[in-house]
Amino acid sequence: MTKARFDHPFAVAVREQLRVRGHFASKVAAEMAKDGHPGPRADTIYRWLAGRTLPSSAKSVDFTLRVEQHFGLARYELTDLLPRDVRLYARNRAEMSYREVHTLAWHLPDDFDRRPRKDRTQILEWVRSTVFHQQTEYRRYVGEMRDKPFSLRFENIPLNYRPTTDPQKSRRSPLVRDAPQALQQEMQSLLAFRTSAFAPVGLERLGRWKSATAAHHAGNFSRFFGALSADPASPASGAGLPLEAMTFALCLSPELCDWYLNWRERRRGFYGTNEFSLLIAINGLLQPRTGWLYQSPGLAKALRPIDGFITPDQIADIASDWHGACLRMLGHVRGRTHDIKRVMRGHRDPAEPILPVLAAPKPADVYRRIEDEILKWKPSERTDPLGAAEATRDYLLVHIALKTGLRQRNLRELRLARPGQLGTKESDLEKMQAGEIRKRADTGAWELYVPLSAFKNAHSRFFGGKPLLVELGNSGRFAERMDLWVKRHRARLIGPAKDPSTMFVRKGRRQDDDVTMSIASMTHHWYRITRKYGIYNPYTKRGAVQGLLPHGPHNVRDVRATHVLKATGSYEIASYAIHDTAATIEKHYGRFLPGEKARKASDIVDMIWSDDKHVPRRSPR
Repeated sequence: MTKARFDHPFAVAVREQLRVRGHFASKVAAEMAKDGHPGPRADTIYRWLAGRTLPSSAKSVDFTLRVEQHFGLARYELTDLLPRDVRLYARNRAEMSYREVHTLAWHLPDDFDRRPRKDRTQILEWVRSTVFHQQTEYRRYVGEMRDKPFSLRFENIPLNYRPTTDPQKSRRSPLVRDAPQALQQEMQSLLAFRTSAFAPVGLERLGRWKSATAAHHAGNFSRFFGALSADPASPASGAGLPLEAMTFALCLSPELCDWYLNWRERRRGFYGTNEFSLLIAINGLLQPRTGWLYQSPGLAKALRPIDGFITPDQIADIASDWHGACLRMLGHVRGRTHDIKRVMRGHRDPAEPILPVLAAPKPADVYRRIEDEILKWKPSERTDPLGAAEATRDYLLVHIALKTGLRQRNLRELRLARPGQLGTKESDLEKMQAGEIRKRADTGAWELYVPLSAFKNAHSRFFGGKPLLVELGNSGRFAERMDLWVKRHRARLIGPAKDPSTMFVRKGRRQDDDVTMSIASMTHHWYRITRKYGIYNPYTKRGAVQGLLPHGPHNVRDVRATHVLKATGSYEIASYAIHDTAATIEKHYGRFLPGEKARKASDIVDMIWSDDKHVPRRSPR
């Protein structure tokens, strides 16, 4: 809700109009409702008059426009006194939706309303094609598929989203259904088997899933069972299996496995990494001695005949020789894994949004301009303390990500040790699998400590069995901004909510708000940062990089790796930038090196002409 003041021009103007006419807010609301145009309640109008809030929704803006007409005022006489995003919506409701107006307000020039309609249309087309989500083929595909969900919903499962706690506010599609209780219990049993500190008594396993891995596989299986149970006549065009027939024992059916793989190919047009990942997960479930399915013969009781997929005879064979059925399916899955590995292709180029950065001779130098842009447009703490807090958080997010090369999960779970207080014990950080930012008592410098257990690739040769310790330095007056974040800005963002002790937080409005960063919120914030400060806008002259597209935090690792690779020409040294292996760098970033290799070789050879002591031969007579 937009904050206001008692002396705000809008509040003053509305109070004056009511005083001249001898009206009260309740009378205005009643007259508008009588005319067939019901608007906000009287207490909402009283809050506007008191300057506590301003009209900030599409409904309240429409009501304000009708009040102008009702009072016989000039068009936009009142709405022009509101903040810029609201004014834009009031004047351009036919061309823009209220949902997009807050983003558009930043990217539209100040004289947008005074420009010819042709120019306005051109500017809007540029902003929508460059700034909003669907700028690439893959994002357009995701945008279309987002309206056709099909996965099953599991309760209390760590999927890669933050489920809403208020069912009244949920905008779930009717195509997204709750998994049956029996399948819910099977999923919980699988995750307990793979994520607990020790394997359950009587069972064996090979390796343990971290929370992020568990969320990834849980999402794959929710889509697998959702596709099998979706109505063939629905937009998802599923297999139409009854919900009560869903069980992990269906993973022993070659026919169902092949149906799902073909369904994914028809849906997207090719085989991708998701199908390969699901096959790898099923392969692990079927492994002799250590596979969860292999050690769960009781699941055979959950199987029931399904026309076209599983016959009663097949169920009897599976029940009589469970281990044999697992081994036969394991052979089928391995064959399909090899087949898909040969033909699968990436569904997108993850570097596409930041290609202008990666193509530069010094990518990190170019990307660092986003920090400068944030500081350039940071609001005054005196006039907009909450906006200043958000800008400080955005700066620290980009700076620490670019400085350390941490993955998104490590960034959002990063904890904060306040100066003057004892930091979290390293053994406790190991258990939490989270890093911490702390201030050294001896030097007063900020440093970042991340235990080995927090890393996805903890067994990489890079770490050598030791935790990561990075001194954050004071470039860009980092230490000063960090101190202000700890003292004032962070608490302003948290508001009345409970402090989660994490470094980065979201805005809190109520006591029961969860202000920690989820995967979705971290990605959303990074998209907002790159939209607002990263994309160069030729109409407003704002933004750091021309040709940049919105992207998530993982792309910062691409920038670091490519920068070091171009500077050194070494895959090994570039791997240090993202705490990975040289093989990974060669596979994913080698395409950005050939030009630099040739340039370095030319520079070395060119040195023979730059030697001052070289005396050219006397030409023959």
